[in-house]
Amino acid sequence: MTVTGALPLYLAWSNRLLPFAFVLIVLNSCLGQTREVVCDDGYGTFETRFVSGVSVTVGAARSGGLSMRSCSGTLAWDGGDIPVSTEMSQVDVDVLGADLGLGTPVVAFQAKKSAADWDMTYLIYSLRRPWCSDSNETGSRM
Repeated sequence: MTVTGALPLYLAWSNRLLPFAFVLIVLNSCLGQTREVVCDDGYGTFETRFVSGVSVTVGAARSGGLSMRSCSGTLAWDGGDIPVSTEMSQVDVDVLGADLGLGTPVVAFQAKKSAADWDMTYLIYSLRRPWCSDSNETGSRM
């Protein structure tokens, strides 16, 4: 005795479930992706000096010379520095040296206050020095 209708019925159901299984696999892999950041809970560093003389630094926040389990970002030049973000859970450099139509290159930071936060703060800074000595007026802002 042979069963003639069982195999085509099985193939019909498997052909219908195949696209659904593919979608589930793709969605599962997309949800599992993580984005690497420069500094996460005090681990990781990045430092560069731009052609304008402004240094960009991201790394572990410091307290009394000791590293903390948090991150910070800083812009520095000959005459001073600006703390971009201090004691954050994550700090990342998203854009470095691009001109966003403002006529000057910028650096963009992404910062997350705590690991439980789902959103990040986006901070954009110019890579020009705040006070340029080559201008005609002493102390003019660029």
